[in-house]
Amino acid sequence: MHKHHWWQGSIESGELQEDVTGVVEPQQSRSLKSFERILESTVELIYEEGLEGCTVQNVLARSDVGASSFYGKFESRDVLLEYLASLFWSSAAKDWAMILDERRWRSCGATTVIAQVMSMLVGWFRVEGPLLNAFLIHALSEERGRRLSRISEFDNGLADMLAALLMQKSQEPQNEAPSVAVRVATLQAVATVRSRLLFLGKGGEDGISDKSLAEEMSKGFLGHVEANGKVVHG
Repeated sequence: MHKHHWWQGSIESGELQEDVTGVVEPQQSRSLKSFERILESTVELIYEEGLEGCTVQNVLARSDVGASSFYGKFESRDVLLEYLASLFWSSAAKDWAMILDERRWRSCGATTVIAQVMSMLVGWFRVEGPLLNAFLIHALSEERGRRLSRISEFDNGLADMLAALLMQKSQEPQNEAPSVAVRVATLQAVATVRSRLLFLGKGGEDGISDKSLAEEMSKGFLGHVEANGKVVHG
């Protein structure tokens, strides 16, 4: 059973998700426990059954929380999912910021960084696949686009961090063109693993191993960057 408590730190620290409305966050320990059971049960259901299995009735049954208590905290299932997504993307951005901290890569050349980051990206999408898939499908159902904007912000933040890291290892002057090329290559890589996740669906396979996919993504990344005038060294 999955025990991914990426949401716990934000709740315990009082870090509010201001971009989500319709949520009453807990003020007392008893309320906090039922609030956390709802979140944990929802995440477990998504991992086990996908978005389809994440109904309010299933959440209530698994969390052992009454309907009145649930609706006293979350206006609807959509609000619950949006709240979880907001916590998830915030946590993911922090995790990737630590991964791409230049201090971790000082002894590595740019080519090594690209290869390892592509491998980590494929692995991350594999591990978090059910959640990423559910959040994406849920985002696509929204007309206003706020949920998709949240995903886009994460993607662009990841591209910015990787571009900054690789620019430090470049032997060329740091100008806009190489940085843009790296950002585009990063966004293409993310789009590749995301489309694979979306179209394969739960338990799907495409005959390509994660290792092979990461290797091809690395080649594509390097090819795009070099074709746009940036020579990658190391």
